[in-house]
Amino acid sequence: MLATLADHPFSDPNWLFEIKWDGVRALARIENGDLALRSRNAIDITKRYPELASLPDALAARQAVIDGEIVALDAQGHSSFERLQERMHVRAPSENLVAQMPAVYFAFDLLYCDGYDLRDAPLLERKQLLQRLLYTSGRFRYADHQLEHGKELFALAEQNGLEGIVAKRADSPYVSDRSAYWVKLKITKTVDAVVGGWTEARTPALPFGSLLLGLYEGKKLRFIGHVGSGFDAKKLKELSSRLKELATPASPFDAVPETNEKPSWVTSALVARVKFSGWTQEHALRHAVFHRAPRGCASHGLPMGERGCRYKRARLHSSRGSRARKSSAVCSTQEPRLKMSCSRGARNGHHRTGWQTSAAKQPEQNLFSRVRSYQAKSSGLLLPRSGFHFALSARPGFGSATLSRRDQGPSLLSKRFAGRRPGVVQNRAD
Repeated sequence: MLATLADHPFSDPNWLFEIKWDGVRALARIENGDLALRSRNAIDITKRYPELASLPDALAARQAVIDGEIVALDAQGHSSFERLQERMHVRAPSENLVAQMPAVYFAFDLLYCDGYDLRDAPLLERKQLLQRLLYTSGRFRYADHQLEHGKELFALAEQNGLEGIVAKRADSPYVSDRSAYWVKLKITKTVDAVVGGWTEARTPALPFGSLLLGLYEGKKLRFIGHVGSGFDAKKLKELSSRLKELATPASPFDAVPETNEKPSWVTSALVARVKFSGWTQEHALRHAVFHRAPRGCASHGLPMGERGCRYKRARLHSSRGSRARKSSAVCSTQEPRLKMSCSRGARNGHHRTGWQTSAAKQPEQNLFSRVRSYQAKSSGLLLPRSGFHFALSARPGFGSATLSRRDQGPSLLSKRFAGRRPGVVQNRAD
């Protein structure tokens, strides 16, 4: 099941919100102690992650299909796609590579369990059952969620430098397709980068393939990558004409960058505002998309370099509240907020949540316990429309909550798996 892309975070009592992991999506099939991992393209990737082979022992079920994400965590507990890239294409990793770049499986959905197809069950019930059956550890983790408060979670993810969040309708079924029931909200940043050249297009229909970008460090222009998307026909024509006017035989970068296509160079008189998702370990832009040429900068006749730009020159920062990066000198801006229309469910009867902050060693894993403190006056939370009764365990982080229909008695999942607890294999024969 794939999520649709949205522009703006929202809060809604009928939705739950999860951290968006920057890794590899993987369906895990467990059958009689054996594990098979398959990617989004149905490729068997089981042997690429031998450290995940013990997942069947961590689940209190004989047969199951789990949806989740394989990630590699950095020292701060953030998922790092750069680290995972050193593993994802290695078909038979050595013990040394596994030890240096260990993979972690974050499970966030349960599609099948011991003879029961759960895809038509509400998402909140599927997640609750998964939490009860999974014995979590450093290798296998349950992907927690936040009910209703999407804006707050998005802001917290932005402060912690994460990729974004995923919003899901709490009562949604599992559909093997891209669906509006799931919405992904990416955290993007912008930077005003100097255009130092362009690459040749792979098709004659386009005037150029991509723009080569850089940032000044002192008087040296450092290459930070290229951008080849986000151009409409009018912008391609305008930029092509301007690039030809500024063409020069010598590279303006302090070191000539390696490119996939033939490069051409320009004097450093153009600035492009680019949206991007983050930085690689080599300090290059990730997922760069051309936004526009900012007014008052080099693209309007004021060259970059010693004279700089009308914007206040500052060190580049990747997100609000994060530590400034050392190797840049042009201005950066925050991504403009784009409005997204979304249906707001009835808020009658929803539980109010109190918020407080506390320290957390691993920002992504403990994100929810860091900002959330439930102040329930009754024994649980009442979700509108669905009628679920969410009884929280007295032990924080321990998956012993149960779901039931307040007006219809215990649900199918509650009756079927009522006695199961993480790490305890029960009733496997049935």
